[in-house]
Order: sequence, then structure tokens, then C-alpha cells
Amino acid sequence: MLISAALGVTAATLSTGAATAAEEGLAVPETLARDLVLPGAPTSATTTEFPLSHLGVSWTGDGEVGLRLRGAAGWADWQTLPGCGGGAGDGSVANTFGGVVAAPRATEYELATSGAVSELRISELNTVDGPIRRIAKPHAQLLRFAGHPVLARYYSRAAWGADESYRFKANGDEAWIPAYYPVQTLTVHHTGEPNETPDDDPVARLRAIYRFQAVTSNFGDFGYHLAIDKRGYVYEGRYSGTDASPVFGPNPGPDGRPMMVNGAHIGGWNAGNVGIVLIGNFSKPDWLPTAPAYRSLRAVLSGLARVLDLDVEATCNYVNPVSAATKTVITLSGHRNWVPTECPGNNFYPYLDGLRREVARRS
Repeated sequence: MLISAALGVTAATLSTGAATAAEEGLAVPETLARDLVLPGAPTSATTTEFPLSHLGVSWTGDGEVGLRLRGAAGWADWQTLPGCGGGAGDGSVANTFGGVVAAPRATEYELATSGAVSELRISELNTVDGPIRRIAKPHAQLLRFAGHPVLARYYSRAAWGADESYRFKANGDEAWIPAYYPVQTLTVHHTGEPNETPDDDPVARLRAIYRFQAVTSNFGDFGYHLAIDKRGYVYEGRYSGTDASPVFGPNPGPDGRPMMVNGAHIGGWNAGNVGIVLIGNFSKPDWLPTAPAYRSLRAVLSGLARVLDLDVEATCNYVNPVSAATKTVITLSGHRNWVPTECPGNNFYPYLDGLRREVARRS
């Protein structure tokens, strides 16, 4: 059973812990943000405009970026930022890396680079202290794929407080128009924050990732199709249309199977590839998905495989319908099967073989 000793949580504590904004409803804080684009790492510490909850950093090139944060207790230790490659495009394999890290109440930060690093994009974020934005009181729903139920607690974009204005340009045009493709593969990710703690608010982190990907990284939306937190709650990611079903568009393909909306989770390999991200860092010593998170991941993958008639243990000769690029992968893969990265975590990746077998039995 996959319960991380480092997290120190159980199913009971997860179900009785403090409610998040998604559960309480009524109000969601607007995200405070300042974006910077720099040719390289600044030569001195940067002072923030407001205390941070998170900091997003991305860069071009395969070098490394280090970060240290300063809060009320002084400067923290240096940490290496996650180097997961992403990207909204499918024309070529992306050479952009980075992600979002927790920066609780930080007021200064310093960056250092090694190797090939250019065009640093920095997003100073506070997803907890901004002006309150009122939303309709949300309720957890039963997740459904194309009308078929999945036993997982699910929150729509509206329920977790997604700010839909991020999806639009200043002139009102949609920044990233949905396009729909037949599903060929399913890919598992982790968010990979180096400084995650058991007390992190997953919904606040979700809003930070969304703002960073949609605006700072110019994706135009959340890059993953679904996200799963340590309690096993499933969150709608990429906007797929006005229907109530996540991942898929309103119309089936020629073979009658649902068509997925394009995502932005592996640059160059997105179209036809569903991306599901677990919130957590499963390369940290002894860290693995909690039992509730693993069960929800298994349920989601089983539901997708069943609706799409996918053999998750089979080899897939993936063909990108946009670029015609090809790659041979297992139908249910980890991010690292596509590009060089630790994602979905050095500790969790060896469990994917067993996960495939369990999903195959349930679909």
C-alpha cells in the first residue's frame, strides 16, 4: 500500500482535516502576481512586492537553476528547482523547464544557474491573501467520463476557484483555443516541488500552478487534464468545453470514442496524450503517493481505459496528429518515458508496472 511515511497522514486524518477553499465555497482569494522575464539569473537578491505563497520559475535550456528564499526566520538553504519539461506546442519538442515551489511568506529570493540557462520567467505569487472573489458554493461531484461514473471525489474548475480570465487575451479572444484528438496514450506526472511539506494547501498550490502555466508560461490554461491531491481529491485541469465531463470535448470521434482536448504537459507530445498530475514530489526520500491519492489515480486511469478501450499494458506506436512525430511508448507511461526527467518521481516510477496491471484488471 502506497502511504508515504514522510507525509505522516492516514485516510482518517485526510477526511477530517481543515477544509480548503474548494470545500468551504463562498469565497476564493484572488491571486496576487508579479511576472518578470530576465535573460539570466539576477546578480543579487530580489525583493518581492508582497509576501509570497509560491514562486514559479521556468527557463530555456537544459541547465540547472538553484533557489533560496528569505522569510521571517532568515535565508533558507539553497534548493534545486524541478526540471520537468513542459510546453503547449506540438510542432517541436520543448526545451523549457521549471515549475512552482512553495514560498511561505517569503519576501526575498535569490537565483543561481549552471549550464545552459536563458530566458528566465519568474512569477511571484500569493494565492491566499488576495481580495476575496465570490463563487457559488461548490460541492464534490462523482467524476464521470463521457457519462460513465468513476469512484473518485471530483471538483470542477469552478469548485476549486479557477480564474477563467487567465484563458483570455486582453482583447477578449481565447488564448488557447481547444482542439480535440483521439486518445492514444495516458501519462502520469508529479508536480515535483523540492520543498513541499505535509501542511501545504493543495488547492492554493493548484491555483499557483494554474496562474504560472496559463499566464507566466503563456500556455493559456492549466497544462494537465486532471490533478490529484494527497487526500485523493480529483480536480479538473485543462478547460475542455461547456459540458460537465472533464478531459473530453462535446463530440465523439469517427469511431464513437470521446475526443480529448489538447493539453500542455509534455512539449512536442501533447496531442492525443492525456496528462494526469499527482500533487507532490516523489523523488524526495521515502515519499510516495498516499493511499487515497493512489486509489484515485488507479480509478481515474481505469475509467479512462474503459471508456477509451485502451490496453494500458500494450506498446503504443504514438503518432502526433499535429507534427507527425512518432514515438514508441507503453500506453500508460510516466513523463520520463517521453523526455529526460525524474517525473513522476524516482520513488514512484518503479510502481508504474504494478499500476498498469491493476488498471488493466479494472478496465
